[in-house]
Amino acid sequence: MRGPGRGNALRLPDNTADDHITVLTEAIAQLPARYRRRIIFRCDGAGATKDLLKWIKTTAAQDGYTWHYSVGFDVTQPIRDAIAEVPQNAWSCAITPEDKVRDRAYVADLTGLLDLADGWPDEMRVAARLEPLHPKHRKNASDLEKQRGQRFQATAHDLPGHHHPRQDAFHRDHADVESVIKDGKNLGLRRLPFYAIAANQAWCHAVALAAYLLAWLRLLVLDHHPTLATAAPTTLRRFLFQAPARLVTRARKRLIRLCTDHPHVIDLITAWQKIRALATPT
Repeated sequence: MRGPGRGNALRLPDNTADDHITVLTEAIAQLPARYRRRIIFRCDGAGATKDLLKWIKTTAAQDGYTWHYSVGFDVTQPIRDAIAEVPQNAWSCAITPEDKVRDRAYVADLTGLLDLADGWPDEMRVAARLEPLHPKHRKNASDLEKQRGQRFQATAHDLPGHHHPRQDAFHRDHADVESVIKDGKNLGLRRLPFYAIAANQAWCHAVALAAYLLAWLRLLVLDHHPTLATAAPTTLRRFLFQAPARLVTRARKRLIRLCTDHPHVIDLITAWQKIRALATPT
């Protein structure tokens, strides 16, 4: 995945700093050497630890790499106070990863308004994001958030440039990993069907293979359809894999006859033609 600074982006798990460092060390070791030079690490609030950020910058400096980070940051009282001090004209409209303006969402840089504790990287910047306060977040919202009707969020990063909306959109684009986890559950990870560990390990390998096939299906075969290209497995089963059809033989050829009134018959034919084209040697 490409981002600001044209680097590769790695998503981090939600554990301790030591776990993050271990996972990242193993993940980076699997990258070809030429791709290790420019990396952007993205994580939610679990990655906002001094040890992790220090490791990223120290390791990059030792190896002569250009590594950046973008992590979620806890919205503490100093963050709320800084948000309250930001002038109205200093807020910029938030955008989506597709550069479309998000409705009633705004971003601003808070770095100059904060007095951070010792131990954080010197070049670290803190940005804030405001968006309408959804009822599901109102219970845990602060008095200031309830008063303004806005939910406060913050990120810490050292991304190059000063285009705050684009940096915010880049950071939040990492949340699509939640959809991947949801797909994994729909493919069989919701529960393990066996008592034996070895059998459940084989089951997990089968689910991982199905997840890979699903990802490549969306990327190479269903990329022509904006809905099916991101559809959940249950949707794909209903609209594509369960389409009424009949297998017939004609002129010594086996044919599949599809129901003409199926809503996705054209998409199914297009997908099949793409699969055949990929399987045909060049």
